Amino acid sequence: MAAYNQRLNQQIIAVCRTLPQSELDRDRGAFFGSIQATLNHLYYGDRVWLGRFQRQPYQAPNLGRDLFTEFAEYCQARQDFDEHILSWANCLSEAWLVQEFEYHSPLYQQTIVRPHWFLVTHLFNHQTHHRGQVTTLLSQLGLDVGVTDLPWVVSPLL
Repeated sequence: MAAYNQRLNQQIIAVCRTLPQSELDRDRGAFFGSIQATLNHLYYGDRVWLGRFQRQPYQAPNLGRDLFTEFAEYCQARQDFDEHILSWANCLSEAWLVQEFEYHSPLYQQTIVRPHWFLVTHLFNHQTHHRGQVTTLLSQLGLDVGVTDLPWVVSPLL
């Protein structure tokens, strides 16, 4: 899933590079408004979850605040962090994945306890969900990010 994440982010970035910043920032009525804001949220979520897993909390602005206002800045950070996610995922052990993980969600004001594997699944599911929103916005502009189906994207990576 880390390789899939990286590949799809690269595909989306390649298409988004064809748009001026004003088009990336335009409110398109999506949950986070614009393409740029949705990508910011996706990056924010990845950083927060990996910070939790690595016991190194991500110090960032509150949820909903843009981390990057310039697309080029986002692209470099996304590329670097996708490499980090891939390295991290390649080191996971079965023993770690089955361990319980407890954390307090300030957003939902509750503490949850779930196995690591379940929350790692959420990390990748969250990415897929929001990339789907971005690909829809791009599709509405007549732009195609290419194949996004897991079996066809990941197969060459295996």
